[in-house]
Amino acid sequence: MKRYLLIVTLLLVSVLTAVPAHARESRVKIIAESGLSMEIKEDGSLWEFGSVWRDETDDFEFVSPRLKLKDVKDAAVGYDHYLAVLPDGSLLGWGANNSGQLGNGKREDDGTYYAEPFRIMSNVRKCYALGDASMAITTDGSLWGWGELYDKGQDFDMGGKEHTKPKRLMSRVESVAIGAFHYVVLREDGTLWTWGINPFGELGIGNTLSSDSPKMIMTDVAMVAAGAAHSMALKKDGTLWAWGDNLYWQLGFDSADVSKHKERVVHYLSPHDYHTKPLQVMENVKFIAANDWSSMAIKEDGTLWAWGDNKYNQLGIGEVDYVIPEDYVENPAFPDKWYIRSLPRQIMSDVKYCSLGGSGARILKEDGSVWTTGGFSYSELDKGTDITVPRKLH
Repeated sequence: MKRYLLIVTLLLVSVLTAVPAHARESRVKIIAESGLSMEIKEDGSLWEFGSVWRDETDDFEFVSPRLKLKDVKDAAVGYDHYLAVLPDGSLLGWGANNSGQLGNGKREDDGTYYAEPFRIMSNVRKCYALGDASMAITTDGSLWGWGELYDKGQDFDMGGKEHTKPKRLMSRVESVAIGAFHYVVLREDGTLWTWGINPFGELGIGNTLSSDSPKMIMTDVAMVAAGAAHSMALKKDGTLWAWGDNLYWQLGFDSADVSKHKERVVHYLSPHDYHTKPLQVMENVKFIAANDWSSMAIKEDGTLWAWGDNKYNQLGIGEVDYVIPEDYVENPAFPDKWYIRSLPRQIMSDVKYCSLGGSGARILKEDGSVWTTGGFSYSELDKGTDITVPRKLH
């Protein structure tokens, strides 16, 4: 009898330890965007907060945290559309649908806005959104995409092709990061695959040739992130790797001369510095995030680090003076210049989760409090201002 109980116990332990990683994931999440951001709490409730531009009133609606859905597994925020996965695997969508990003077979560029969530597909485990693109991973590991996506033979300046219904893209997928028109996919076996446009080496394949089909570039990967034209991978050993466009030093290293300029101001005509293969940036990392031109990482000790574009103070590093390099040339046609950070800099401690949106960051601390930095309107008082260091929201 004792031997039987021992065998049963060992079988139970083996079953529990064999549960896929995604089945044990916490639902807690913060999703940053320039307008409405979202938060999934421990109980699975989905909350929205921030500001929404209302064309009919020609003004903003300021949203204090309010409950959107009572129980979700995952959620994602695009430019003006929203996705949520329910516990039964149903994928819901609402918001704008000008590029077919809601996956209902329609494309409505007449200002139609779906205020109430509706069902897009079933058997979904995770969802993703960026701009007017949407993606989902189903319970069998299939990756599906719709909205404005890169299509075969597409040139880098053409914009995406609009798909109004979900299209199966890949199998055995664990997670995905969406770039402007490139995609970084982590498969269930820990391999990393990329495809899409590649003018700045964002695919990591060693050249700048676009690819219609996924290509494997790394193994032993735990997490992926992507900006407009750069990509990042967190390996299982805690090392962070980056590749692609480095115009705003969003890769986390100054490949020109690290010792000479740790901060600089750039303008739109600056020559692009890019890397077509992954290079190691940091160690002891447990979480990564990116937006168009900025990057963040949370280390094992809970410290939050940021680097890259700081035009809207999204890095949370405070007020700074412009540092203008000697070769900077003023151009009346492109007058914008702003401070950027070339090397990772510590911002906060005791951080659990972070997310970078279009012009700002949302940060979830271990105590459950939510913080923000960069461009964000939480009230009439904040409208049109940038938050230069992290501020507690709630």
